[in-house]
Amino acid sequence: MLVLPEVKLPKDAVRLCLGAGETPFDDYQNFDFFSVHENVTQCDLRRLPFEDNSVDEIFALQPEHIPHPEILTTFTEWLRVLKPNGYFSMNFPDFVWVMKNWLELPEEERWGYKFGVIFGMQNTPCDVHYTGFTKERAIELLTTAGFSEVRAEFRDQFDHQRVWAFARKPMQPNTSSTNENLAGSVLPAAMLSTKLFYDSK
Repeated sequence: MLVLPEVKLPKDAVRLCLGAGETPFDDYQNFDFFSVHENVTQCDLRRLPFEDNSVDEIFALQPEHIPHPEILTTFTEWLRVLKPNGYFSMNFPDFVWVMKNWLELPEEERWGYKFGVIFGMQNTPCDVHYTGFTKERAIELLTTAGFSEVRAEFRDQFDHQRVWAFARKPMQPNTSSTNENLAGSVLPAAMLSTKLFYDSK
């Protein structure tokens, strides 16, 4: 069972769970790309329907479902809607751990669930992993996107090692960089070209 981080907020706080799938969380507004659950709103998680500085907390479940060329600009979008000093957390498989674990498996055990942890189970259109994270990579991306107080830790969940990352929105956000500049500072040239291709569609 997934236990969300404890964040003390007033009852009227705006709390978002992004990537809720078919298991929405109590006390959160739950969003997902494809979910058909009655308590989950279908939404493009890369472009949230919220005004700037309007959300108290975001919990992002499994951001590995976001295409790699768009992950940094997605983080800046999530930062945009958070209120200053708002809370952010996300949960994802430790890419190094799952790869090492897969390589150490005997051949007959490689092609089921353990394979799906890397690439997604692919039972539905949304159940595909488009990117992967390590603890260090998550910290780098969130910091580059403009988050503060960024930290991450390992936890064992769902039969593999996962990373929980935590951050806050600064009280005085850095507005000196645009999303395009942020993307160029992190993505290699080939990935930036891919992002520009998808942006043009």
